Amino acid sequence: MRAQSPSGRTPDVSNKALITKSTPGINEDTFKNQKVSAAVAALHKMANDYYAWRNENYPVRSSDAGLHTWDDRLTDYSPAKIAEREQHVRSLLGKVRAMKTDDWPKEKRIDAILFRAQLEEVDFGNRVLKFERTNRSCTSVSARVAFSHY
Repeated sequence: MRAQSPSGRTPDVSNKALITKSTPGINEDTFKNQKVSAAVAALHKMANDYYAWRNENYPVRSSDAGLHTWDDRLTDYSPAKIAEREQHVRSLLGKVRAMKTDDWPKEKRIDAILFRAQLEEVDFGNRVLKFERTNRSCTSVSARVAFSHY
């Protein structure tokens, strides 16, 4: 058996013809809309996660609002837990502030503004008012409950 000479072969180039054909143009708006949708979904996830975290960390507030999941608990007002909660809010607020919402639909920009305002209020209370650190009723209630179990 002898090898075929290169001129005797007819290679199959049917799939290689695509290289020379022009490809359809890329619609930048499609990518932009996908980016906006992903960013909006990320904001909604952050908000939902924050509300769940808040409800768990402030169980009395949750109970007052009708969510009785943590009725057997009180907020931990120890300095370490206060600092942990402050850091959590500060970190989340940083992420929300970094979001670029200029291209978002109007109602989604409003959602972002409202969520940011809620976080700003909590952060202001933590940084300036220091309510949890200075309000004796917070720490004394926790202490009374803790000591009542002995």
